[in-house]
Parts: sequence; C-alpha cells; structure tokens
Amino acid sequence: MQGKPPGRVATLPQEIIDAIIDQVAPPRQLEYIRSSNTPSLRACALVSKSFLPRSQKNIFRQIILCPPAEGRTTGRNTPDRLHAVIQSSPWLSSSVESVVIACVDEGSRSLALA
Repeated sequence: MQGKPPGRVATLPQEIIDAIIDQVAPPRQLEYIRSSNTPSLRACALVSKSFLPRSQKNIFRQIILCPPAEGRTTGRNTPDRLHAVIQSSPWLSSSVESVVIACVDEGSRSLALA
C-alpha cells in the first residue's frame, strides 16, 4: 500500500477551506444578531495561515458598536476599540461591509439598533 511520504501533510484547495469557514459564519440575514459562531471563527483563524484571511473576513464583515455601559470608560465593542484594532491591522478594514450601532437599555435589557 502506497501512502504519502512521512512528514508530508495533505493540503486542501483554498476554495474548499473558504467554503468550510463560510459554513461556520452566520447567515448574512441574521448577522445583526451577534452570532454565537464568533468563537468558532476565531478558532478557525488559529488553525493555519490558510484559514486566517477568510476567518477574519467573516469576523469583521459586520461590526456591532456599543457605547460603554454607564460608569465605564471601556468596552469590547466600542468605537475606540474598533479604531485601535484597525490602526494595528489596517487590512481588516477592507472586510467591513456594515456597521451597526447598538445601545442596550439597562432597565429593560433590550437592544436598540441604529
């Protein structure tokens, strides 16, 4: 039985890798709801160099910005945080297709989209 030479790893065509990553990403019509798939996309980005660009494209396709909660000066999805990320990795800006501004009403825990 013939096999691969030792130490050689089989590679998938980039189109197949991209299709796999796209299946992990949320459907476009549901993107305004922050997906629970984001951690999965982050994990995909760490698999290999060939997984990174498509994973980042899906992670940054839609940005949801939220002002910091009352009494806080920082937050994960603040405009300042987005600015810092884009400053450190400017190529990510080409992946952004939409930006949503969301405010959480602490009293009712509802989400308002702008």
